[in-house]
Amino acid sequence: MKIEVLSDYNISYSDQFFFDTNIWIYLLYPQQGVSEKYINQYSDFYSKILTKDKLIATDLLQISELINAIINIEYRKYSKQEKVATLKLKEWKETSSFTNVLKELKIITDNLLRNTTLVSGIFNDAESKDLVSDCDKADFNDLYFVRLAEKQRLNIVTHDFDFKAAKNFSFSIISANTKFYN
Repeated sequence: MKIEVLSDYNISYSDQFFFDTNIWIYLLYPQQGVSEKYINQYSDFYSKILTKDKLIATDLLQISELINAIINIEYRKYSKQEKVATLKLKEWKETSSFTNVLKELKIITDNLLRNTTLVSGIFNDAESKDLVSDCDKADFNDLYFVRLAEKQRLNIVTHDFDFKAAKNFSFSIISANTKFYN
């Protein structure tokens, strides 16, 4: 695995990509408190990939992770704004606030799918069992995304430093996160 500085990365003819969920949140659901510098860097890189008509792959696990992350962000914001720290997630799901979040999620996932290729069924039984057997080594979704990237020959674009633990893989990690190369 090779670590690449986002701003220095030159997109080549054969490049294909997988954007980690944190990048999709920067691009499709930016939050206050997140450095605009990073949002702009990833947005510029995304635009370059789109203009070069390069493949960006996604899958259902990632879409699920994105949906759940946004639901949790909105639940925490609602609880804080409404000063209802005791409100349980299930209770919040009964409110019009949650219904509005679901409508927004539909737009977000439609935008994600518009510029990505949805891949599925890529692991055979043995590969799936091997992946599950490694669930004690790191975040399961990150392990899954690493294996997906390796199998599909995708470079991972991420701001998540946890991916540095992925060793002995042939893809590149492309990031603006200086923790990767300092």
